[in-house]
Amino acid sequence: FEATAIGALYPNSDWAHGLRAEANRRLERVQSHLLANLTRPWDDPRALRPHRYVYLDFGANEFYKRDKRGNWGVVGSIAWFLANYPQAERFHIVAFEANSAHNIAYANPPAHLDAHVEYHNVAVGTKNGSAFSRGDGLIARVFDSAPRSRPSPGLPLVETVPSGWRRVATLDVADYLARTLTPNDFVFAKLDVENSEWPLLPHLHATGTARLIDELFFECHHRETPTINTGYGWHDCLRAFREFAGAGVFAHEWY
Repeated sequence: FEATAIGALYPNSDWAHGLRAEANRRLERVQSHLLANLTRPWDDPRALRPHRYVYLDFGANEFYKRDKRGNWGVVGSIAWFLANYPQAERFHIVAFEANSAHNIAYANPPAHLDAHVEYHNVAVGTKNGSAFSRGDGLIARVFDSAPRSRPSPGLPLVETVPSGWRRVATLDVADYLARTLTPNDFVFAKLDVENSEWPLLPHLHATGTARLIDELFFECHHRETPTINTGYGWHDCLRAFREFAGAGVFAHEWY
Protein backbone atom coordinates (compact mmCIF):
# COMPACT_ATOMS: atom_id res chain seq x y z
CA PHE A 1 0.00 0.00 0.00
CA GLU A 2 2.74 2.45 0.96
CA ALA A 3 4.75 1.57 -2.15
CA THR A 4 1.73 2.38 -4.32
CA ALA A 5 1.22 5.70 -2.52
CA ILE A 6 4.88 6.69 -2.95
CA GLY A 7 4.71 5.76 -6.61
CA ALA A 8 1.71 8.06 -7.03
CA LEU A 9 3.70 10.97 -5.55
CA TYR A 10 6.60 10.43 -7.96
CA PRO A 11 4.90 8.93 -11.05
CA ASN A 12 7.70 9.59 -13.53
CA SER A 13 10.75 8.46 -11.56
CA ASP A 14 12.46 5.19 -12.44
CA TRP A 15 12.75 4.06 -8.82
CA ALA A 16 9.01 4.65 -8.23
CA HIS A 17 8.16 2.48 -11.26
CA GLY A 18 10.45 -0.22 -9.88
CA LEU A 19 8.91 0.09 -6.43
CA ARG A 20 5.38 -0.38 -7.77
CA ALA A 21 6.45 -3.34 -9.89
CA GLU A 22 8.12 -5.02 -6.92
CA ALA A 23 5.09 -4.37 -4.70
CA ASN A 24 2.77 -5.95 -7.29
CA ARG A 25 5.07 -8.97 -7.68
CA ARG A 26 5.10 -9.59 -3.94
CA LEU A 27 1.34 -9.14 -3.59
CA GLU A 28 0.81 -11.81 -6.24
CA ARG A 29 2.99 -14.29 -4.33
CA VAL A 30 2.04 -13.49 -0.74
CA GLN A 31 -0.83 -15.99 -0.39
CA SER A 32 1.40 -19.01 -0.97
CA HIS A 33 3.86 -17.80 1.66
CA LEU A 34 1.45 -17.20 4.56
CA LEU A 35 2.10 -19.46 7.54
CA ALA A 36 -1.55 -20.51 7.74
CA ASN A 37 -1.26 -21.85 4.17
CA LEU A 38 1.91 -23.80 4.94
CA THR A 39 0.53 -25.77 7.90
CA ARG A 40 -2.44 -28.08 8.43
CA PRO A 41 -5.81 -26.28 8.27
CA TRP A 42 -7.03 -25.39 11.75
CA ASP A 43 -10.21 -27.39 11.26
CA ASP A 44 -8.13 -30.51 10.50
CA PRO A 45 -8.48 -32.84 13.55
CA ARG A 46 -4.74 -33.63 13.26
CA ALA A 47 -3.75 -29.97 13.54
CA LEU A 48 -2.55 -28.31 16.70
CA ARG A 49 -5.32 -26.10 18.06
CA PRO A 50 -4.23 -22.68 19.36
CA HIS A 51 -5.86 -21.37 22.51
CA ARG A 52 -6.64 -18.06 20.75
CA TYR A 53 -6.09 -16.43 17.36
CA VAL A 54 -4.76 -12.89 17.73
CA TYR A 55 -3.79 -10.26 15.16
CA LEU A 56 -1.74 -7.35 16.51
CA ASP A 57 -1.30 -4.36 14.20
CA PHE A 58 1.46 -2.04 15.45
CA GLY A 59 1.19 1.16 13.40
CA ALA A 60 -2.27 0.36 12.06
CA ASN A 61 -2.76 3.71 10.30
CA GLU A 62 -6.09 3.92 8.44
CA PHE A 63 -8.81 1.31 8.72
CA TYR A 64 -11.47 1.84 6.05
CA LYS A 65 -12.47 5.08 4.37
CA ARG A 66 -14.85 6.24 1.66
CA ASP A 67 -13.59 7.10 -1.80
CA LYS A 68 -14.76 10.12 -3.81
CA ARG A 69 -17.88 8.19 -4.85
CA GLY A 70 -18.79 7.39 -1.27
CA ASN A 71 -17.85 3.70 -1.46
CA TRP A 72 -15.96 1.98 1.33
CA GLY A 73 -12.46 1.08 0.21
CA VAL A 74 -9.69 -1.23 1.41
CA VAL A 75 -6.81 1.05 2.35
CA GLY A 76 -5.03 -0.32 5.40
CA SER A 77 -3.29 -3.37 6.77
CA ILE A 78 -6.29 -4.54 8.82
CA ALA A 79 -8.53 -4.41 5.76
CA TRP A 80 -5.86 -6.35 3.84
CA PHE A 81 -5.67 -8.94 6.60
CA LEU A 82 -9.45 -9.45 6.67
CA ALA A 83 -9.55 -9.85 2.89
CA ASN A 84 -6.52 -12.11 2.49
CA TYR A 85 -5.50 -14.06 5.58
CA PRO A 86 -6.90 -17.62 5.85
CA GLN A 87 -9.79 -17.81 8.31
CA ALA A 88 -9.27 -14.20 9.35
CA GLU A 89 -12.68 -14.26 11.00
CA ARG A 90 -11.21 -16.40 13.81
CA PHE A 91 -8.86 -13.63 14.94
CA HIS A 92 -9.25 -11.08 17.69
CA ILE A 93 -7.81 -7.90 16.15
CA VAL A 94 -5.93 -5.31 18.20
CA ALA A 95 -4.82 -2.07 16.51
CA PHE A 96 -2.24 0.41 17.81
CA GLU A 97 -1.91 3.82 16.14
CA ALA A 98 -0.27 7.04 17.37
CA ASN A 99 -2.10 9.36 14.97
CA SER A 100 -5.37 10.50 16.55
CA ALA A 101 -6.67 11.50 13.11
CA HIS A 102 -7.83 7.88 12.75
CA ASN A 103 -9.75 7.68 16.04
CA ILE A 104 -13.13 8.45 14.45
CA ALA A 105 -12.74 5.75 11.79
CA TYR A 106 -12.02 3.08 14.41
CA ALA A 107 -14.85 4.30 16.66
CA ASN A 108 -17.36 4.18 13.77
CA PRO A 109 -16.45 1.36 11.38
CA PRO A 110 -18.71 0.70 8.37
CA ALA A 111 -21.82 -1.29 9.22
CA HIS A 112 -21.00 -4.06 6.74
CA LEU A 113 -17.67 -4.83 8.40
CA ASP A 114 -18.05 -8.12 10.24
CA ALA A 115 -15.10 -7.73 12.59
CA HIS A 116 -14.45 -6.26 16.00
CA VAL A 117 -11.25 -4.25 16.35
CA GLU A 118 -9.83 -3.37 19.76
CA TYR A 119 -8.24 0.03 19.15
CA HIS A 120 -5.54 1.83 21.15
CA ASN A 121 -4.47 5.38 20.26
CA VAL A 122 -0.91 4.90 21.50
CA ALA A 123 2.62 4.94 20.14
CA VAL A 124 4.44 1.64 20.51
CA GLY A 125 7.96 1.47 21.85
CA THR A 126 10.11 0.29 24.75
CA LYS A 127 8.44 1.98 27.71
CA ASN A 128 5.06 2.84 29.13
CA GLY A 129 4.64 6.59 29.45
CA SER A 130 4.28 9.37 26.90
CA ALA A 131 6.05 11.00 23.97
CA PHE A 132 5.33 13.59 21.30
CA SER A 133 3.67 12.72 18.01
CA ARG A 134 4.05 14.82 14.88
CA GLY A 135 1.36 14.11 12.32
CA ASP A 136 2.66 14.10 8.73
CA GLY A 137 -0.42 13.47 6.64
CA LEU A 138 -1.67 9.98 7.51
CA ILE A 139 1.53 8.93 9.27
CA ALA A 140 2.51 9.85 12.81
CA ARG A 141 6.19 10.05 13.67
CA VAL A 142 6.97 9.77 17.36
CA PHE A 143 9.70 11.57 19.29
CA ASP A 144 10.77 11.01 22.90
CA SER A 145 10.97 14.76 23.55
CA ALA A 146 10.07 18.07 21.99
CA PRO A 147 12.77 20.47 20.73
CA ARG A 148 14.42 22.67 23.34
CA SER A 149 15.35 26.33 22.96
CA ARG A 150 16.36 29.34 25.06
CA PRO A 151 13.60 31.96 25.55
CA SER A 152 16.39 34.56 25.61
CA PRO A 153 20.18 34.61 25.89
CA GLY A 154 21.49 33.36 29.22
CA LEU A 155 18.27 31.56 30.20
CA PRO A 156 18.12 27.75 30.49
CA LEU A 157 16.81 25.60 27.67
CA VAL A 158 13.08 24.89 27.84
CA GLU A 159 10.91 22.44 25.93
CA THR A 160 9.13 24.13 23.03
CA VAL A 161 6.26 22.16 21.53
CA PRO A 162 5.90 23.06 17.82
CA SER A 163 2.53 23.57 16.20
CA GLY A 164 1.01 20.26 15.09
CA TRP A 165 2.76 18.23 17.80
CA ARG A 166 0.84 16.59 20.63
CA ARG A 167 1.63 14.39 23.57
CA VAL A 168 0.63 10.75 23.07
CA ALA A 169 0.68 7.75 25.38
CA THR A 170 3.40 5.17 24.70
CA LEU A 171 3.17 1.42 25.14
CA ASP A 172 5.98 -0.96 26.05
CA VAL A 173 5.31 -3.65 23.45
CA ALA A 174 7.32 -6.32 25.28
CA ASP A 175 5.36 -5.68 28.47
CA TYR A 176 2.07 -5.85 26.53
CA LEU A 177 2.98 -9.13 24.85
CA ALA A 178 4.05 -10.70 28.14
CA ARG A 179 0.82 -9.61 29.88
CA THR A 180 -1.69 -10.56 27.19
CA LEU A 181 -0.32 -13.55 25.25
CA THR A 182 0.64 -17.15 25.97
CA PRO A 183 2.79 -19.58 23.97
CA ASN A 184 -0.44 -21.46 23.13
CA ASP A 185 -1.88 -18.51 21.18
CA PHE A 186 -1.44 -18.18 17.42
CA VAL A 187 -0.22 -14.61 16.99
CA PHE A 188 0.01 -12.78 13.67
CA ALA A 189 1.52 -9.27 13.88
CA LYS A 190 2.32 -6.37 11.59
CA LEU A 191 4.92 -3.78 12.55
CA ASP A 192 5.20 -0.48 10.65
CA VAL A 193 6.21 2.29 13.05
CA GLU A 194 8.17 4.78 10.93
CA ASN A 195 11.77 4.21 12.10
CA SER A 196 10.73 3.53 15.70
CA GLU A 197 11.43 -0.17 15.13
CA TRP A 198 15.16 0.19 15.69
CA PRO A 199 15.11 0.56 19.51
CA LEU A 200 12.09 -1.75 19.70
CA LEU A 201 13.58 -4.83 17.99
CA PRO A 202 16.44 -5.49 20.45
CA HIS A 203 13.99 -4.87 23.31
CA LEU A 204 11.69 -7.66 22.05
CA HIS A 205 14.60 -10.09 21.71
CA ALA A 206 16.19 -9.18 25.05
CA THR A 207 12.91 -9.78 26.91
CA GLY A 208 12.18 -13.00 25.00
CA THR A 209 8.75 -11.71 23.98
CA ALA A 210 9.51 -11.90 20.25
CA ARG A 211 9.03 -15.66 20.62
CA LEU A 212 5.35 -15.11 21.43
CA ILE A 213 4.78 -14.00 17.81
CA ASP A 214 4.24 -16.76 15.24
CA GLU A 215 4.10 -14.74 12.03
CA LEU A 216 5.17 -11.15 11.39
CA PHE A 217 4.89 -8.65 8.57
CA PHE A 218 7.54 -6.04 9.25
CA GLU A 219 8.31 -2.81 7.39
CA CYS A 220 12.00 -2.12 7.81
CA HIS A 221 12.95 1.53 7.20
CA HIS A 222 16.41 1.94 5.70
CA ARG A 223 18.43 4.65 4.01
CA GLU A 224 18.44 2.98 0.59
CA THR A 225 14.78 4.00 0.19
CA PRO A 226 14.81 7.58 -1.19
CA THR A 227 12.04 8.87 1.09
CA ILE A 228 13.50 7.45 4.35
CA ASN A 229 15.83 9.45 6.60
CA THR A 230 17.65 7.01 8.87
CA GLY A 231 21.14 5.87 9.73
CA TYR A 232 20.21 2.20 9.24
CA GLY A 233 20.87 0.37 5.99
CA TRP A 234 19.41 -2.64 4.21
CA HIS A 235 22.08 -4.85 5.79
CA ASP A 236 20.56 -3.95 9.18
CA CYS A 237 17.15 -5.05 7.88
CA LEU A 238 18.58 -8.41 6.78
CA ARG A 239 20.09 -8.84 10.23
CA ALA A 240 16.70 -8.05 11.80
CA PHE A 241 14.98 -10.72 9.70
CA ARG A 242 17.66 -13.27 10.61
CA GLU A 243 17.16 -12.49 14.30
CA PHE A 244 13.41 -13.01 13.97
CA ALA A 245 14.04 -16.34 12.25
CA GLY A 246 16.36 -17.31 15.11
CA ALA A 247 13.56 -16.54 17.56
CA GLY A 248 11.18 -18.83 15.67
CA VAL A 249 9.19 -16.03 14.07
CA PHE A 250 8.04 -16.56 10.47
CA ALA A 251 8.81 -13.04 9.25
CA HIS A 252 8.03 -11.29 5.95
CA GLU A 253 8.79 -7.81 4.69
CA TRP A 254 5.79 -5.47 4.80
CA TYR A 255 6.28 -3.49 1.64
